[in-house]
Amino acid sequence: MIAFLTLSIAEAKAPSTQLTTEITDLNKSTNSVLVAKTVPPSPLDTLPEYKHYAYRQIESKWGASEWVAFDNIVRKESNWVATAQNPTSTAFGTMQFLNSTWALVGCTRTVDQDKQIDCGIKYIEQRYGTPSKAIQFHLLNNYY
Repeated sequence: MIAFLTLSIAEAKAPSTQLTTEITDLNKSTNSVLVAKTVPPSPLDTLPEYKHYAYRQIESKWGASEWVAFDNIVRKESNWVATAQNPTSTAFGTMQFLNSTWALVGCTRTVDQDKQIDCGIKYIEQRYGTPSKAIQFHLLNNYY
């Protein structure tokens, strides 16, 4: 990925900047340069699409700081397996909803992972407010 930055000429020449850059525009009137910097890929770039979807939904609703808590809940519940089935209950899917939980949030049981994520977000919002509060409850009770 390439990011474009505007730096002073002094900043661009500073050894501590450690940019692999190509100067694309020199503006002598402002004593600055537009540089292109090679940026390492985001950790999200390596995630499967359903996690990208979940991240975008979480970021939109609560902000990126809630992602780790949401991811921890899903890892504990199903390890992100959309068809996970608890052998001793009706808990099913990414969020491990019981048959009765689906209706609480206006959803129907589905294998569609994006829909499961949307339903999980509704459930967490209704019951706990945020993923951080939901994971706190989960850590104390081994369910959420």
